[in-house]
Amino acid sequence: MTLRFAANLLAAVLAHARRTARWSVFALALLLPAAAQAQIRQPVMLEQWSGWEDLGGAFFKRPECVSSQTNRLDCFSVQFGGVVGTRQWAQNTWSTLININGVVPEHFFNSGANCVSWGPDHVDCFVRRDGDDQMFRRTFQTGSDSGWEALGGVLTSDPSCVSTALRHLDCFARGTDGQLHRNSFDGDIWSGWSALGGQVMADSKPSCVVFRGGIDCMAVFTDSRLEIYQVQSGGAATIIHPSVPNTVQAIAAGTDASFRCVVAPGANAQSSRIECFAPELTTAPTLGRWEFDGSNVTVSDTGPITGFLNSYDWDCVAQQGERVDCVDITGHATPGFGPTITSMTMRHLNLNFQPSTNWRTQALTVPSGAGFPVFVRCTSWGPQRLDCFASGGGLSATHLLHAWLSPQPVRLGLPGTPH
Repeated sequence: MTLRFAANLLAAVLAHARRTARWSVFALALLLPAAAQAQIRQPVMLEQWSGWEDLGGAFFKRPECVSSQTNRLDCFSVQFGGVVGTRQWAQNTWSTLININGVVPEHFFNSGANCVSWGPDHVDCFVRRDGDDQMFRRTFQTGSDSGWEALGGVLTSDPSCVSTALRHLDCFARGTDGQLHRNSFDGDIWSGWSALGGQVMADSKPSCVVFRGGIDCMAVFTDSRLEIYQVQSGGAATIIHPSVPNTVQAIAAGTDASFRCVVAPGANAQSSRIECFAPELTTAPTLGRWEFDGSNVTVSDTGPITGFLNSYDWDCVAQQGERVDCVDITGHATPGFGPTITSMTMRHLNLNFQPSTNWRTQALTVPSGAGFPVFVRCTSWGPQRLDCFASGGGLSATHLLHAWLSPQPVRLGLPGTPH
């Protein structure tokens, strides 16, 4: 057996280490020559979860975290009074919590900021203001903060904003007429709001992504079907109603009947796809999965939802290497304590282009005194890196919590050897 063959066999063994009993790894390892066995005794990097880390604050709405470059995170969430709290991760440390004056409506429980980055250390956040429902923008750059800028409109959903190029932004939201509306920034001025047609379901928001050089917005149509807006550079949109089963209305945490979509990269642009997720309220609620390849949509589910929908939330993120990861949390109430959530379960699903119902429960502990959140949002700033943030406690605010998936050293020793 050559060392090259042994190394390839070792790589195959380690690729399945998390799904294989330790004794079987040892058994396979004994087939290798001494040189390869010595390598096994060295630390091996395997993906593992860490957390929950307590980041403080008193948040009662969903968090919003965005990565503007490798190993950089900017997090935003709403505290009481509409005040937005923000923390940044840079140089391997968290900044202190900073509160900025807010305009976010308190009476929209599932409302919050929508943030996007078009370049390193540059983040734009968009919110729907309490009272008049117009959109406001705030820009954060290294050492500077623009303050809130009014962008008009009368929105009946939170905005979904994307960037197709440096300094270019496109925001979409449901208007009072039920149509999807668009407002674009060309680097100098905003276009103003224009209607794109269709009828988006009330109490839902679009989920817009940059796909194959254009913008696709996925929305729930008024009859609960999937509605796809393919937006051209000139501003018009083609509306597609793909032929998919007329599923029951997607129900998320609270009253959020919205999809959350990501672009899963492929080997080339034409093999990429849009992946959308939302809970389906059937006999046994499941987290549904809609895959759009640019022409056709296939619908499947990722397995049953555990617990009640009003204490359930999820998020899905595209990583590098044709990979999509989903995370969900379920809050549990102790009998006799009323509706107050007293514990939380977190699960993780790695899709990797394949249908799967293999959710794995993660044994992560919520720090004492941090509360138990009902919202979770995740992001990825590099391969094999997933950062998830949880917040929002309804009537009792929670701290911002952080859990992360990353490669960590694991020593796989042989039987009878120290490790």
